Amino acid sequence: MEKFKISLEGIELYGRHGLYPGEKELGARYRIEVSFEVKLPDKKLYELEDLVDYKKAYDIVVEAFQQPTTLLENLCRTIAARLKIAFSNAHSVNIAISKLSPPLGGICQAAKVEYTLT
Repeated sequence: MEKFKISLEGIELYGRHGLYPGEKELGARYRIEVSFEVKLPDKKLYELEDLVDYKKAYDIVVEAFQQPTTLLENLCRTIAARLKIAFSNAHSVNIAISKLSPPLGGICQAAKVEYTLT
């Protein structure tokens, strides 16, 4: 059995997620990291169907991200569930969403939520 970790790193999107009116009104930049753990029987040559199609995964993330949510935790769960359905060969899906420069009244590079679905 072989194990692969496949990642999409540094996806940056603009969205209107948050609890407070200002967050929804002004929006913010977000950084998204997605990784998959795929376990496969040893094979001389793998096909795309055995692994994860990066473009399809990216499109799923972008589509789910377009729906505003109040909590990043819920957005992580939604995206992870959609990715797990699309890539049933993935043993686990990990997603991290960082809200860049969150409005906290002081200096903070990012607020980050991470979630793993097995």
